[in-house]
Amino acid sequence: MKKAIQTTSFLSILIAWSVSIVATGLFQIWIDGKVDDFGVIVFWSGLFELLAWLIFIRPVIPRLKHKKWLFSPYIFPLITFIYAEIVFLILIGWLFLKSGFIVVFFTAGVVGFTFGLAYSLLIQSEGIQNLFRKNEIWRLSVISYPLIFCFLFFWVFPRISPSIAFRIMPDEIQAKIIARTIPKFKVGDNIDLLLNALPGYLEHLDDGSGNSLASLKGFAYVLQVHCNKIIRLEYGENQNDFNNTIYGNLQNEPCPNITYTQCGVL
Repeated sequence: MKKAIQTTSFLSILIAWSVSIVATGLFQIWIDGKVDDFGVIVFWSGLFELLAWLIFIRPVIPRLKHKKWLFSPYIFPLITFIYAEIVFLILIGWLFLKSGFIVVFFTAGVVGFTFGLAYSLLIQSEGIQNLFRKNEIWRLSVISYPLIFCFLFFWVFPRISPSIAFRIMPDEIQAKIIARTIPKFKVGDNIDLLLNALPGYLEHLDDGSGNSLASLKGFAYVLQVHCNKIIRLEYGENQNDFNNTIYGNLQNEPCPNITYTQCGVL
């Protein structure tokens, strides 16, 4: 019984970790319009949640009397929400009290609430508890959860819905989305289509005119826009593959007489 409870609590904290990652990314987008240092958040939040589970959850939860009213999905998440904020404050939250970096307290609250909800549902599932009580393989399989989540969220999701995933991905994955997206466009295309494909990335082109030059890992490009149309697009594996000079005179032409220039080397 104790092993099943420990396994359930560990799976619950892993679920809470994954939900908090998504929630924190969405929260930062809502506040700042973008996600900063997302890879750092993923790593350190996972580390501190593992530490919190080892110190504050694993020794405590088997001692609790698992009465149905206490572990109700309407009650237990509220208790664990408060408990998570206290634990976070003890571990590291006190460092952020004067910084105004409130997103960390939001993350701690999401972890606490989600942990309580997941645990209350899993512990009351006879099927899941029977698996954890009788089968060592099922208990050990819980360890694979972070790998499965990271594969689905950081590899599958950006490939299935790159425009939706773009804002919430770490810089390295954003760069890969950019490298896969820009070659799909050509001169003469409406810039709004590219802006929608890479939300938040080319905001300085929102007025329909301007240029962008970037060198990313394994991909570089130069883009010029005039009258809401792409008038020049060149790209390659690095800036040596094309002429990266910005031609200002292209954007001085009247809209009906635009000269288009495109080149791609990949």
